[in-house]
Amino acid sequence: MKDNDPKDLRFEAAAALDDALISANEAANGKTADLVTVVLFSEVPKIVYPLGDPEGAKDSLKSTPLQSGTFIGGGVQSAITELKKAGSGSTLNRTGIIVLTDGFDDPLSGKLGTIKAITSAGNEGIRVSFGFLTSELDQDKLILDAILKTGGIYSTISKPEAQESFIALVLLKGLTGIDDKGNSDNAPLLPGLSTASQLSPTGPNTFTYAAKAGETFNITVKAIDAIALHATLRDVKANTDIASQETSSTGVAFMKYTAASNMDVEVVVTASNKTTGNSSIFSVTLSLAGDRLPVHLKLDYQVFGLGEEWSIYSRGYCGAL
Repeated sequence: MKDNDPKDLRFEAAAALDDALISANEAANGKTADLVTVVLFSEVPKIVYPLGDPEGAKDSLKSTPLQSGTFIGGGVQSAITELKKAGSGSTLNRTGIIVLTDGFDDPLSGKLGTIKAITSAGNEGIRVSFGFLTSELDQDKLILDAILKTGGIYSTISKPEAQESFIALVLLKGLTGIDDKGNSDNAPLLPGLSTASQLSPTGPNTFTYAAKAGETFNITVKAIDAIALHATLRDVKANTDIASQETSSTGVAFMKYTAASNMDVEVVVTASNKTTGNSSIFSVTLSLAGDRLPVHLKLDYQVFGLGEEWSIYSRGYCGAL
């Protein structure tokens, strides 16, 4: 982690989230106070801030020396335990966990524990979203499948500066079940992120992006499972196709475009006629020319939760909405 995030930007993203939470002092005029817990994990999980008022979590979200090893499942399970504490109310559709990590389970045998913990969260109605700081690799497909089944998001993050973009993406999708924006087959794209999805059995998967005039961007669609895909880049306002590609023998389709003016574009992904197989996970990546990232994304959202290995961010409501 020291090499991948030398400026500890994960803590800045966590602090920004915590600032946006509603503390007990801010709970007025119909606003309900939030609860937050912070969990660090390496070989073993460590609860550095038990479920409580976000105002008290600030000191827990400062740079902390990291230990060796990665036990993702232990961190997730610790977050679940905190979210289910007596007096915190039901977890069903009103709690969420955000995991930030740059590592795989170490030892790899811990993978089964991670899948079990994520599945357990889903059974409790807890949405799990997972940000993996890497430019090339993915977690095991079974972990991706478990995350997506909770209703959460799995993204690889190309650089530490894009961690807030990942948080913003989670919030756009909905941190918890009751926050869900409705259409699971339609999702935004943000630069620096590669986001996994299940291929829709009923229609196309659509991903949207607001391009700026003169901006050159790249779209990469990758089949994580052994599926054949057709990807089309479209101009939303003009209702016209810009480009289209089939995934290659390596499972990748690539499109590049320069926007002549400010415009909304969408990437439409469907199964090609030659697709086979039962599992259907793929990813879509948006990158800007020169590996740029957009200006700082201001996080302005009502409720979240936090944690770490990097980080697990667990959120729960105090009382009913």
